[in-house]
Amino acid sequence: MIVLPNARAAFFLACNQRFTSIKAAGDLLRAVRGLRPAGGEPIIAIHEFAPSLTPSVDEIRAAFGAQSVLRLPVCWAELADSVNRGVPMTLDGPSDYVDNLAQCCAGLGLLPEGTSMRESVQTVRGWARKLMGILP
Repeated sequence: MIVLPNARAAFFLACNQRFTSIKAAGDLLRAVRGLRPAGGEPIIAIHEFAPSLTPSVDEIRAAFGAQSVLRLPVCWAELADSVNRGVPMTLDGPSDYVDNLAQCCAGLGLLPEGTSMRESVQTVRGWARKLMGILP
């Protein structure tokens, strides 16, 4: 992140259930809180690849004292494959991961009202392609 979004902007801070990821996200969250004491909190997007293991999404939320958390269920192999290929999981097709992300974005008003879930997913994929520099 080069510049923090304005104080009212919604943005995501991602981590997974690994302690190194939680520590790094916690460090960044503390920095954001210090730089934007009156600004809105980021939404903690947690890649949950082991729902039955500790720390759970609720434990991570409690550790951060986070106001808002987005649970993104994913298999570790899928997440690793996505990173290794350099292709965001939003471009991989329908999944619980994409459904949860689209529902969160719709709740934040980032997707057009009355848009179906399938259309929302296409919008999220379009944003991801633009961020990656891939033409739609």
